[in-house]
Amino acid sequence: MDSNDILDDKDSGPEVQINFPSSVMTRIEEMMGGTEQFDSAEFDAVAYINRVFPTEQSLSGVESAAARCEFHLAGVEHDIRRLVRAQAEQRDAGQQALLEAQRCIGELALQVADINKKAERSESMVREITSEIKQLDCAKSNLTAAITALNHLHMLVGGVDTLRAMTTSRQYKEIVLPMQAIMEVLQHFECYREIRELSVLRDQVTAIRAQLAAQILQDFKDAFTAGSKGGVSHRTLSEACAVVDILEPRVKNDLLKWFINMQLQEYEHLFSGEQEYAWVSHVERRYAWLKRHLLTFEDSLAALFPHSWRLSERIAQQFCQMTCSALGALLSSRRSELDVKLLLYAIQKTYNFELLLHKRFTGTDLGAEPLDVAETKPDTQTELEPGSQAGAGGGPGPAGSAWVGLIGACFEPYLSLYVSSLDANLSELMERFIQDAKASSSSDSSAASVVGAGGAGGAVISSCADLFLFYKKCLVQCARLTTGEPMLELAGVFQKYLRQYASGVLQASLPRAMGAALAPSLVTNLHTLLRDDDTRHARYTPLELARITSVITTASTASRPPCIWNRSSRRRWPQHSQTRSTSRPSRISSTSSSVPAYNY
Repeated sequence: MDSNDILDDKDSGPEVQINFPSSVMTRIEEMMGGTEQFDSAEFDAVAYINRVFPTEQSLSGVESAAARCEFHLAGVEHDIRRLVRAQAEQRDAGQQALLEAQRCIGELALQVADINKKAERSESMVREITSEIKQLDCAKSNLTAAITALNHLHMLVGGVDTLRAMTTSRQYKEIVLPMQAIMEVLQHFECYREIRELSVLRDQVTAIRAQLAAQILQDFKDAFTAGSKGGVSHRTLSEACAVVDILEPRVKNDLLKWFINMQLQEYEHLFSGEQEYAWVSHVERRYAWLKRHLLTFEDSLAALFPHSWRLSERIAQQFCQMTCSALGALLSSRRSELDVKLLLYAIQKTYNFELLLHKRFTGTDLGAEPLDVAETKPDTQTELEPGSQAGAGGGPGPAGSAWVGLIGACFEPYLSLYVSSLDANLSELMERFIQDAKASSSSDSSAASVVGAGGAGGAVISSCADLFLFYKKCLVQCARLTTGEPMLELAGVFQKYLRQYASGVLQASLPRAMGAALAPSLVTNLHTLLRDDDTRHARYTPLELARITSVITTASTASRPPCIWNRSSRRRWPQHSQTRSTSRPSRISSTSSSVPAYNY
């Protein structure tokens, strides 16, 4: 192959310039054996020749060097021709491999298409096979549902006849389970309401349940009505209560309403408005009647009813509501006969009874279940304010108790009598304070007693301590009774007598030379009162100055009374702090008879 063939081979393909990294080129040059100097871009042929032939004598080896170069060039040309031939052979082999790969891909596509066709045929075959199985499954489920519905229908048809026979023969104990089963079956047939036969059966069951409700109620009436010839035993009535539990809630409420009203008929007759013992002076007889009645009921009839019905608690609640309504009506019609002692007596007895009920029914929640028996007295107040529950009867009631205040709420509108009684006692007490103040201002000895046994001025007037001690006791009493409107009335009474005390006692204790007009400005103008005039004569005697300072101290103490914390009403009430000298005898005991000693 000549050089022209080589050039033709080179021109026949695209020229590709490969750029290797410097490290690779360095390694190639090392392997080529010192050719890096010729391949370098900075190669200088003249400098190379001068370095190989530095002198004229070295030119003698030019021919041998040229021969070596020609030999080396011939070897390079041989390698180039060999590589070109190998490249052409490789190109032909690549074309053959590409054609072979294309042929294999075609065969593979044919195989995949054939597999898809076979899969489609298999799927159609499976579908044909399973279609019959699906029909069988659907038929099986429909058959199962039909058998279940037929069984339920058979139970319903037979159960209706059985229930009708048991109802007639009063077999209440055997009715419970069939009735529950029939109600579940009717729930199953809820989606078949449009079927006429099922609607007829449903109506029959409803009629039987209504017949049961009416029959059981009549049995109870026959059993507890005097002179009745009905021979219903207590055992039958106890079994009937289990049937009532599975009937509509209205049936149970109607039965309880009738029974509780029947139990309280005697009470309503004995303590009606025209009876002698109906008045509040005999209120304890009402509570004694319920205690006896509950004991008798629990000994004789409580076992008839399920414990979950809480008959004793329901009777007690209805009794409280009836008593509250009856006492409220009596107090309204006979208000003129009511006095404060009778009112407080009734409140005390009522609170004790409510507390007894609270302890008796501990652990029961009166408001957890609505008791429809309360509908017989729509005007009964069953919910009280927190203050009324805590103080309707003479002491802080149990926290959250539904019993305390259930009856005592009827007394709260009449606690104005109690406030009026306190007003009268305060009026008497104030008259005595005013007389003492006038007597003390008329003699020096009385004035000295105000200053104190040691002669020190500025002590609080003793009547102020007595007045605020009385206020404290009145507030504690009223807070135990109620914290409603009567407490506001009591505050108005306190304001009235505080003004009377300031005008009748404090001003009367001042020296006559001052006059009443100076009293309001005593504290602000104290430095002018105690200062001597221009003539260097004392304006007031030491005794008069002591009286003035006592009045000022008393007025300041009365305007800012200390407070105590009242646990029952959770309020802060004023309490007088005694600042008198320890050497001075107390006069509080002298006024103790004026404080109302009510046994709340």
